[in-house]
Amino acid sequence: ERRRRVERLLDTLAPDLGLEAGGKETALRAAKLSKADLATSMVVEMTSLQGIIGRYYALAGGESEAVAQGIEGHYHPRFPGDTLPESPEGFAVSVADRLDSLAGLFSAGIKPRSTADPYGLRRDALGLLANLLGRKQHFSLKKGLEAAGKGLPIKADPQKLSEALDFILRRLDVQLRDEGFDSKVVEAAITGGCDNPYEIRRIVEGLSHMVSANDWLDTLHAYSRCKRIVRDLEETYPLTPEKDSEKTSQALYKAYLKAQQQIDNTDNPISSLSQVLQDLPAPINQFFDDVMVMAEDPDLRQSRLALIQHIAKLPDGIADLSQLEGF
Repeated sequence: ERRRRVERLLDTLAPDLGLEAGGKETALRAAKLSKADLATSMVVEMTSLQGIIGRYYALAGGESEAVAQGIEGHYHPRFPGDTLPESPEGFAVSVADRLDSLAGLFSAGIKPRSTADPYGLRRDALGLLANLLGRKQHFSLKKGLEAAGKGLPIKADPQKLSEALDFILRRLDVQLRDEGFDSKVVEAAITGGCDNPYEIRRIVEGLSHMVSANDWLDTLHAYSRCKRIVRDLEETYPLTPEKDSEKTSQALYKAYLKAQQQIDNTDNPISSLSQVLQDLPAPINQFFDDVMVMAEDPDLRQSRLALIQHIAKLPDGIADLSQLEGF
């Protein structure tokens, strides 16, 4: 049943894991045979041979080298510092296998405690992260866990899958801090709304460069003026620039449109965010110097709040800048 779930999951996620048509067929064959050696006397007697002896059995049985590599590789990495799967097919089966474990056990209410992790979920989470980071593979953990949840024999509660996602991201948090990145930078990236481990690592690297710039505190202060004023508002207002004819309001609106377009049309969000944040302090500060945001006219007040709200949301899905030192 486990093997069948991994096969189905792999079939669904193949495009997200970078598998072409031929690679997908090879990966599916490797997944089909991935647990076959567990029933053999060799693995029963020496459990450390799982996957390794499976590769030899596959070759002896006439399977291709690629399938045999996938069978052995899907167990990698087996421990911190271990080698990654040699082939893209082994990588894909490894990711699917770990997603099935994490989604399934969390859905069943079985999760690690501080003193016990009998099913090795920490190992699975770390192995999943090592694979995705090692191959620089963009991948949505939320999508992967949801896809795994659909194939389970029990109901996959969205809250339980959310707990599994948070569990994986917290392992990534620790890993990035251990690499020497600043804790507040890591927290800003982890809580920013991104669920792509490789992208989160790029965000941490980008934020590290941003906060080391000489003018960073001026940049952050300008952004925080917007964020602080609207972060407790429950309603998001629509942009209505036509209701505010003030020159500095119009200038800030144009600056916002340019910034949003830059972020929407990039394959490197943190780089674009860094650029737009550097361009915004002047129009933001001029806006606050020249206009009264909480104007008596309700339409004017709402128009200005809407503009500030949209500027405050520019980093959403990338980083939570309120976590950074100096906010």
